[in-house]
Amino acid sequence: MGPVATLSPSNITFPNQTVGTTSNASVLTLSNTGNGALTINSITTTGDFAQTNSCISSLAANSSCQISVTFKPTVPGNRQGSLLVTDNAQVNPSPQTAYLAGVGINPTPGVSFNPTSLVFTNEPVKVTSAAQNVTLTNNGAGTLTIGSIATSGDFAQTNNCGTSLASTASCTVFVTFTPTTAGTRNGSLIFTDNGPGSPQSVPLSGTGVPAGLVTLSSNNANFPNTNVGSISAAQTVTLTNTGTASLTINSISVTFNSTNFAETNNCPASLAINANCTISITFTPASEGNSSGAISVSDNAYDTPQTISLFGVGVGALAGFDAGSLTFGTVNVGTTSASQTVHFSHKEMLL
Repeated sequence: MGPVATLSPSNITFPNQTVGTTSNASVLTLSNTGNGALTINSITTTGDFAQTNSCISSLAANSSCQISVTFKPTVPGNRQGSLLVTDNAQVNPSPQTAYLAGVGINPTPGVSFNPTSLVFTNEPVKVTSAAQNVTLTNNGAGTLTIGSIATSGDFAQTNNCGTSLASTASCTVFVTFTPTTAGTRNGSLIFTDNGPGSPQSVPLSGTGVPAGLVTLSSNNANFPNTNVGSISAAQTVTLTNTGTASLTINSISVTFNSTNFAETNNCPASLAINANCTISITFTPASEGNSSGAISVSDNAYDTPQTISLFGVGVGALAGFDAGSLTFGTVNVGTTSASQTVHFSHKEMLL
């Protein structure tokens, strides 16, 4: 009878495999069930399949060896091939054939976050926190296509992620918290993409605490033309605490050009919610021409200090004598008195 060669199993179907990656091996057994030695000339594969084996060139009667086959699809879709053994068998003539099949699938992106949640500590109401970061990593084999990155609740984000992320690449999302009211505030950082489980989310939480907030009735005071050395009529700016807690006022002062401008105010050190106070400002030009200045309000509001810009024009005084009348002492008839001096000055006044 001579050698008899058989392959078992006679066909293998591999599970779906990502394009460009190698599957786990499937094992076939080559057996010589005859009564003579089987001479093995070659063992080969076709298609997107490869093999390794433990077979020697001559396989004794009633013995076997193993062939391991792997699948590495080059393109998506159905892929077919064969395992071929050429030998000297007379029964089941050479080549012995096992049919191979598998499906190639496109590489799949992956999504991971670090950290997986963010917690913001106490933040004053209506005040924006410092940013905290979330790193998005594509831990899959395919390109991650990013449709959108958004937030919910009292949270906002900016990012450097773009519209796609290559395999193993990362990008950063910067998240800030601006509580609209006091208390615990919850939200999410939400990703839509072509990764598994889309949309994915990162839980966000923070605590809002009450805070004062400054509203000024005007951010500037413009004075009409004022004579040099004269004090203008006062202009008034109202400061209101529109926040959710008492406003601590540290100082109110002229911080630029205090020579020409001055302020007085009735503002307390602590201003209650919805309460207001007034700042009275005057202009005393030391010289002719344009003059500008500034008043700074320092407090515990998030946008401290607040600034009031000042502007005025100094003009010359009217013409006149430096004495309205002269009085001489007793003078003898026919005698000339000592002289007295009256100074006259003239400057144009701008109206």
